Amino acid sequence: NPATMAAVLRDSYHGVFGTFPTLPMLGTAWAQCALEHASGEAVYCHNIGNITTASAASLHYVLHVQEQVKPGVWKYLDLKFAAHQDFIDGGRAYWALLRRRYASVLPLFEAGRTEDAAYRLHDLHYYTANAAPYARGMVGLGRRFDREIVPALIGSVRPEPVSVAVDGWAEIVEACSAANWCGARAA
Repeated sequence: NPATMAAVLRDSYHGVFGTFPTLPMLGTAWAQCALEHASGEAVYCHNIGNITTASAASLHYVLHVQEQVKPGVWKYLDLKFAAHQDFIDGGRAYWALLRRRYASVLPLFEAGRTEDAAYRLHDLHYYTANAAPYARGMVGLGRRFDREIVPALIGSVRPEPVSVAVDGWAEIVEACSAANWCGARAA
């Protein structure tokens, strides 16, 4: 559910930064994550942002994916992606990664400069796809956020961050539990 993804990003932002994000910050992050996750159709193991991991000790899952290894050259690779216990934990990992490794993109998120943010993420090697289509996708999803998600969020503003125990999360947690963490395993 797109509004649930926005709530996860909002509440996990609070867990990392101690404040709630502005709508432009939230909207740009939502657009980027919606693009990364096929509008929520491809979220595995509570990984928000499709964050890979090289750590041998981390909980992870492996996907055989096509990656652009240099301009115009694509190869299939087995990539390790971080797995998390719940969506808030995955969202916190996303925001913490942006703060730690991609801090220069956060002012663009804050300003709602979705297209510029997409190109900056590419320059910083967040993703390997071609930048122009990625940026167009983020811009379109940013418009969708403004049109569809903001109205859904207006009635759900909470004074405190949610936890997985809050109503509305049960079906998400149940689905992920039923999938046995999507086969995630500790190295």
